[in-house]
Amino acid sequence: MLVITFPEKIDFAAATHLSQQMRETVFTESVLFDLTKTESIHSAFIGFLILAKYLMNKRGVSLHLRISTHIRRVFDMLELNSFFFTSPDSARLIA
Repeated sequence: MLVITFPEKIDFAAATHLSQQMRETVFTESVLFDLTKTESIHSAFIGFLILAKYLMNKRGVSLHLRISTHIRRVFDMLELNSFFFTSPDSARLIA
């Protein structure tokens, strides 16, 4: 599994850049986004996460998330937990 660790803060420019990279990158193995140190995100980053999940599913690759307490609160507010954590295994990745 490929692990990608994200920084403490993700602003609009970073989220936009990540979305462009996601469109250009072909992953051949499962990917874990480690967001345990991430405390501040721009709303565009949520769009990036949705895009990443869509593209990886389309390519037959699974996306796993390990999230901070802050990101968990954001997911709770936006009701995204059921979208990203659809199985007991993925739910265990929550920090």
